[in-house]
Amino acid sequence: QNSNLVKGGQSIYAQGIAANNTPACATCHGAKGEGMQQFPRLAGQHADYIVKQLLVFQRTDERPEGSVMKTVAHGLTPENIAGVAAYLEALPSLQ
Repeated sequence: QNSNLVKGGQSIYAQGIAANNTPACATCHGAKGEGMQQFPRLAGQHADYIVKQLLVFQRTDERPEGSVMKTVAHGLTPENIAGVAAYLEALPSLQ
């Protein structure tokens, strides 16, 4: 994986993007992507799956139960999405 892509994704995951009010993914999904309560585990998930899901969440009509993610994902660019996906795929499995 491109290390800059992963680093950028890690930053978005941990801190969000203040400029467009994108919250940190870690707030709901856990610092290590382990998942919390109703929020699923993301660590180790395939990058292509994460990309597809974030694109679906940007069009919430396809996943009404994920409507909270529309406000989270709306400001993400394709590069942001690719970075977050690359970072999550690179996270070690927490067995």
